Amino acid sequence: MFFEESDLFLRRLFDYEDLTMPDQQDAQRKPLRITALSVADLAKLLSAASGRQITEELVRKIAESYDLIRADGTVSLLEYTAVLARDV
Repeated sequence: MFFEESDLFLRRLFDYEDLTMPDQQDAQRKPLRITALSVADLAKLLSAASGRQITEELVRKIAESYDLIRADGTVSLLEYTAVLARDV
């Protein structure tokens, strides 16, 4: 079951429309860099991809506990998901 959910999550994530935030107006849409996301953007992206409510607070807590937040306040989606996958 975990692998089926993970596969669905990854398909939703990487099929995600040109990696822009879904709640932004077309004229204001900014491309996302999956290697440098704000904690808020990472929470929104994970929520959209998983279909579950994932809070900024939860993402920040996990990122801080693994020292994933860089000096500029960004987090790499790749590093974040690798840490989660490693702990499963």
